[in-house]
Amino acid sequence: MIIDAEHFKERFDEDGYVIVRNLMPLEIMNNAQTAIERLVAELAEERVATGRIPHSFKEEPFARRFKKIYENEPEAGPIQFTNQLHQSELYDLYSYPPILDLVQSYLGDEIRLLVYVVRMRAFRHQKYQSLWHQDAGYLGAGRGQSEYSDEAYAQLRYVNCWTPFQQVNTYNGCMEFIPGTHKLGVVKHVALPPYNYLHIDFELINPMIEAGKQVQIELDPGDIVFFHNLLFHQGQDNYSGQLRWSADFRYQDARQETLTNLKGHLIRSRSHPDKVVSSREDWARLGWT
Repeated sequence: MIIDAEHFKERFDEDGYVIVRNLMPLEIMNNAQTAIERLVAELAEERVATGRIPHSFKEEPFARRFKKIYENEPEAGPIQFTNQLHQSELYDLYSYPPILDLVQSYLGDEIRLLVYVVRMRAFRHQKYQSLWHQDAGYLGAGRGQSEYSDEAYAQLRYVNCWTPFQQVNTYNGCMEFIPGTHKLGVVKHVALPPYNYLHIDFELINPMIEAGKQVQIELDPGDIVFFHNLLFHQGQDNYSGQLRWSADFRYQDARQETLTNLKGHLIRSRSHPDKVVSSREDWARLGWT
């Protein structure tokens, strides 16, 4: 699906998100999946070596293997890969020109890739939950734990991207958005036990849920949803019995400070082309910063 920059910006500003169907080539997704499968295999071998599981379940498909190696201890597994993602196969996912073109149309010529994670929605366990939140809340905003003001965080210019490795729907844990909520600025969040995941203040979010303002973001592999850093969203529970794998990567206007301890990586730049991560080899040599 082709979307022009003007329409993209109009929908992004109004709704806080834009879905673009069939944007990412499946070859890129498959190559990224190969890298993730390698990371899962390493986890399996570690658990075999420590006696946590009897064998590595290497015969299991991608949609089940992680769950099999942690099914006896669901709380022991990671909820995401982050610093492990400097695998050469993932560079094409983060640098795909049609994605960067849309991001550039909104952010401008200087683009920083600040956050990149791959998540597994494996178990109906509290550790794997995603509660109603704004991504800005996890930057330190919305919970009174930062030296910077809510207004400073609200001024940060991001475009978040999210894409699944399998079809996602209400049965296996698709995301939900509340359109237009990015216009509210940074709102209060509360940390809920036992994992202190953030949840938007119930007095604010509950009336919206009761009014049915939420929309389900059902996607196929190759589809991308671009969304605002302040948009209210959550991930639903996975009832399917198989994993829901997804990639979440966030671009920021590189002319701004990050207001976090992260520095990110310059992924497109007119002013500093020599500093751009421009190849698979460059990406594989980098670390999580």
